Amino acid sequence: ATRTGLTQKQRRREREAHGAILAHPVSKKSSTGERTRPAVCGCVYSDRNVMARLVITTWGSYGDLFPYIGLGRALADRGHHVRVVVPAYYAPIVHQAGLEMYPAGPDVDPSDRELIARVMDPMRGPEVLIREWLMPLLDSFFEQLLPAATGADLLISHPVTFAAPVVAHVLKLRWVSTVLSPMSFFSVTDPPLVAVA
Repeated sequence: ATRTGLTQKQRRREREAHGAILAHPVSKKSSTGERTRPAVCGCVYSDRNVMARLVITTWGSYGDLFPYIGLGRALADRGHHVRVVVPAYYAPIVHQAGLEMYPAGPDVDPSDRELIARVMDPMRGPEVLIREWLMPLLDSFFEQLLPAATGADLLISHPVTFAAPVVAHVLKLRWVSTVLSPMSFFSVTDPPLVAVA
């Protein structure tokens, strides 16, 4: 038995039931002679299996959008159905990438220099972003994300899409939280670079 209490045979059956055979992520032939191809997680999915319905939600600047567009394209190229949930402003970029887009979240205009300057302020920026912009619209974002994620197999979220874990809980979805930079990992042993005033 493994550490989780399942035997290797039970784990193999569970993976096969989900259409995945754990393997090194390289293309190879299955026991039936059928070609398989790698998926993102290191699992190998057979071409005959149904792929996952994935919802990716992000919010912010272009730097918050493009990593998820890349992830969405990579997942779509592997046969998954990908829906990207972003502010309506980004619809042309998502569509140009060949992904399904669902509008949600507070409206954002990356060309609004005054607002961007307030958000990027080293001392007050996070407060402006969270207290003045995101939290007042949290209920609204939840209501927008809920139908977008209904029927999905997995919800993938950006660090500030705070409604995502609640939506995942309500819909009983698997949820993956992501980070885009090391500063998002807080530590008791690694102090912040900006001194507290």
